Amino acid sequence: AEAVVAADNFNEPSAPGPMPLRPATQHGVDAGAGAAAAMAADVLPPAAVRKKPSLSKLHYSYVMQRYITRPLLLEKCKFDVRCYMLIASTSPFVVMYHHGYVRRCTVPYSEDAPDRSAHLTNQAVQRRCADYEDVKEDTVWSMDQLQWWLEKNWTHPTEGTSVPLDWVTNKLTKRMQEIMKFCFASVKTKLPASNCFFELLGFDFLIDETLKVWLLEVNTNPALHTNCDVLKDLMPRVV
Repeated sequence: AEAVVAADNFNEPSAPGPMPLRPATQHGVDAGAGAAAAMAADVLPPAAVRKKPSLSKLHYSYVMQRYITRPLLLEKCKFDVRCYMLIASTSPFVVMYHHGYVRRCTVPYSEDAPDRSAHLTNQAVQRRCADYEDVKEDTVWSMDQLQWWLEKNWTHPTEGTSVPLDWVTNKLTKRMQEIMKFCFASVKTKLPASNCFFELLGFDFLIDETLKVWLLEVNTNPALHTNCDVLKDLMPRVV
């Protein structure tokens, strides 16, 4: 699912098209395994429900997001970047960052692909694929692997330029940190003051075909699985 927040314009209006939907719960938005893409009209209550007074009191709660239809693809597959924020204290504020890793789909992407494994990078979705055990190492890349792939394969779709050296470190990482700081600043006054506060957050970012960075979502209690070699190396250092 894609978000409404662009790296260089937090108020960019949404364009028409499919809208990823996430069930809203009392704790926020449900995990990625519950996400689905739909048109805006699809979220209205069914006609049968609207006509029955006994069912008319049901509340339909969703978070609707703009869908980015032209993402950057790795080997024809969609991906996003998961990185981490640790709030270690709120009095004074102590906030830490970790660069994280790349999450990649196993199914080639197309906007109208019916298989959600082509759209959602979550391991909860990807491991349901029949050949997951054979390809699971390809579902998680390091940030160094991403930089290497970009240097070998990416050119701007209209300008024909190549990716700058160390783009991941000098551009992507810094932009993600800027967005994360923006998000933290928007909620920090609502956090209880404590010098022993502890909250680990998982931030997910999409990169489109022009290398524009989009914030997808912020996850509480992010998964810390180590089912791939990249994660076995990364997660102990995150924790």
